[in-house]
Amino acid sequence: MADHWDFDHTTEVKRATTEHLAVQGGRKDATTEDRLVPLERAYLVVVMGPGVGRKYEVKDEIVVGRSTEADIQLAFGDVSRAHAKVTRSSRPVAFHVQDLASRNGTLVNGLPVQRKQLRFGDRIQIGASTILLFTYHDQLEDQLLQSQKMESIGRLAGGIAHDFNNLLGAVLNNVDFLDALDHHHTLGDAEVRSCLIDIKTAVNRAVDLTKQMLGFARRGKYEDRPTNITELVREVVAMVRRTFDRAITVQAHVEPELYVRGDRTQLHQVLMNLCLNARDAMTGGGVLRIEALEYTDLDLLDESTKAFLDPGGHVLLVVEDTGCGMDEDTRARAFEPFFTTKPPGRGTGLGLATVYGIVKNHGGHVQLVSEVEKGSVFRIYLPAIDQVPAELETGPQRMSEKLGGGTILVVDDEEVVRKSTGRLLGQLGFEVMLACDGQEATRLFQVHHETIQFVLLDLIMPRMGGEETFVALKKIDPRVKVVIASGFTDEGRARKMTDMGARGFLPKPFDNEALRAVISKVLGLKEPTVR
Repeated sequence: MADHWDFDHTTEVKRATTEHLAVQGGRKDATTEDRLVPLERAYLVVVMGPGVGRKYEVKDEIVVGRSTEADIQLAFGDVSRAHAKVTRSSRPVAFHVQDLASRNGTLVNGLPVQRKQLRFGDRIQIGASTILLFTYHDQLEDQLLQSQKMESIGRLAGGIAHDFNNLLGAVLNNVDFLDALDHHHTLGDAEVRSCLIDIKTAVNRAVDLTKQMLGFARRGKYEDRPTNITELVREVVAMVRRTFDRAITVQAHVEPELYVRGDRTQLHQVLMNLCLNARDAMTGGGVLRIEALEYTDLDLLDESTKAFLDPGGHVLLVVEDTGCGMDEDTRARAFEPFFTTKPPGRGTGLGLATVYGIVKNHGGHVQLVSEVEKGSVFRIYLPAIDQVPAELETGPQRMSEKLGGGTILVVDDEEVVRKSTGRLLGQLGFEVMLACDGQEATRLFQVHHETIQFVLLDLIMPRMGGEETFVALKKIDPRVKVVIASGFTDEGRARKMTDMGARGFLPKPFDNEALRAVISKVLGLKEPTVR
């Protein structure tokens, strides 16, 4: 997913200027009448942020903001409730963008504005994660975009089907093998244990593939907490030095006390993907340089990079190699999903697409510089936060096998998920009630709400979805403790559920450890931990 919106807008601007002059001059020839049509129909197109590709026609006024009353809703903390608006005036026809006294300002083509007349091709930046392109209706362009979209979907579907078929095949073969064993075999047998390990390995690889998909789709940032980038980079450097070929020299410069907000696991994945990409580019050896430093002077950056960055301090991550490098065509497609120059069996083409999606999802920007036979440099800019106390960063915990008694209501429309979750909860010492949808959950909760300790609620369900169910449960008991579980959601929806009173979010698929952790948090169980 390269920065396709960083194209030259000269054509659009020239056309818009000609149209405006034609109107002002009062010329009424046929060419001028044709040109009036695009100027009368202007659009805002999301080119970065939630709902990429979505188009909004500017008829009279469009308000952009965090409020549910905004025409373009952006559920981000750096976006004000009413952040900016785009208006249309007539005689002559003109369009203006106005900042609505927002906290972080509105940028046009990288420059802050209070009120500015728009030209076709202008880019309006709202917060750190959203850019809107001001443009006109072009039917041929719509057809081209649709064709490109269908081509990408086909490539994506083919790659997913290939990888998942391999993984599901491994699971199915092992399950069939276990099913055919006679009754003399037990779970302790070597063959049985080996099959179970293979099944779990295949499932974990499928989970990783799904996370990559969510990453380049700019979804699924489940954790949003202070993250010590200094420690994270040092971990990656140590791992790379232990595992990479000795022919690759690893150089590192990491400044102390660098912090960002985000998902530590995904940011770790970003660095590892870039390092693996660098390793594969240096088949005969070379130098891998990894840097992490504070970056505050955005004025030194070119305009195309500044346009994607929020004002303020950033953490800059640099991964540089002396490998084969990329030509112009490869650079242009480097971030596309399933695009790879590696031979079959050596890569899926998801690595850099994942990097791009995760970084954008964290309000950052990726810059790529590469030349054939001169290596590649990836620079990642992430919004920095102030230092946080070390005690806020907790590591993984191990809890006792049993967590206690009580009743938990599990609501999920997938029977296999519902039953398997119930089994795990039973192992942890809980009584379990199962509901196949929101309607059944509401009926059960109406009768048993005094004994139900908390509800594990699927977000996406037929007939009565998670949000509607949550509202119904709260009407029965406003004190209800609900944890949302979902394999796919956007930040705005998850934040809305949190604002409604949800106690947490549990990403699917989850294992026993993740389930125990969320139960302990919701029920306030404090047990001794083992680091």
